[in-house]
Amino acid sequence: MGDITTNRVESSDFYERIKERIDYLPLLEMLIDSNETVFKYNKKANIYSKIEADFLMKNNMENRNLYLFLSQGKNDNYYCRSFFPEERKDYTKNQALWTMLYKKKCNMLTGKEIILYDKLTTSNKHKSLEERAMEFNGEMMLDGEYDWGEPVGREKI
Repeated sequence: MGDITTNRVESSDFYERIKERIDYLPLLEMLIDSNETVFKYNKKANIYSKIEADFLMKNNMENRNLYLFLSQGKNDNYYCRSFFPEERKDYTKNQALWTMLYKKKCNMLTGKEIILYDKLTTSNKHKSLEERAMEFNGEMMLDGEYDWGEPVGREKI
């Protein structure tokens, strides 16, 4: 593994075309770690794009929408296919928005894993009626009548 110096990047003939992407690189880890929006990427919805990816993340950082395109590799590892700020085109249009349930971050050098997001365990545990009532300081009306208002639509008999 080697380091790519700023001078080497800036000496590229394509630097002016990618300069804005380079400016946002320090935000890349925060973008990956965030849990804002994840889309299952369908290339056919962006017919003029050459980006091949499985997923698309869109986050607003520093008052700018940033796109991160990811592909799934072996062993549930993901890698970046493209990364850039939004210009004129909204790449999320006609893409399927997914609900994130679980996300962990793995340090490939140390093997350390950090759970960034988990909706699969404790937060979705089924609660008894008594546990729910405790969330409202026991003031839920568990028996008796409740005024639901006038019936509307198909509720009318």
